[in-house]
Amino acid sequence: PQLCHALIPKGGLIFLPIYFFTLIGAYKYGAKVGLLTALLSPIINSAFFG
Repeated sequence: PQLCHALIPKGGLIFLPIYFFTLIGAYKYGAKVGLLTALLSPIINSAFFG
């Protein structure tokens, strides 16, 4: 988490949603869904919130 805040401008806002939904997706639906969620969460978050 510290690298997101230190190295990437607004990194926390972009990558923060990744943890919660990735953990839920991986726990409930398996590693493939968790990985897909991990890849798509920052993209969707960036599209909606800039």
